[in-house]
Amino acid sequence: MKSRIETAVQRFGDGCNCAQSVFTTYAPRYGVGESDALVHGLGKHFASLHGSLLYRRLLGCDSNSDEGKMQFKKQKLRNTKCVGCVRDACRLLEEMLPARMAG
Repeated sequence: MKSRIETAVQRFGDGCNCAQSVFTTYAPRYGVGESDALVHGLGKHFASLHGSLLYRRLLGCDSNSDEGKMQFKKQKLRNTKCVGCVRDACRLLEEMLPARMAG
């Protein structure tokens, strides 16, 4: 059976953005309301780990500009940086969920 982390990475590969891939993976298991409540905490932990929640800061380029799009493709950031961020978000969420379920 595939782990939730791998499911999220697959959804990311299928076209979901980073946040969509993580939350569409976890929401059915824990309920949308509970997942919504985790967003704030996950954001704080993710920003502590990566220094930001802003896409352009995480990637080091602005993927909305032509130059940024070229840099994104040239450096293969989707496969190098983005997949790592999806994995990190899943790991952080999985660390948070047991504590939340116990509380």
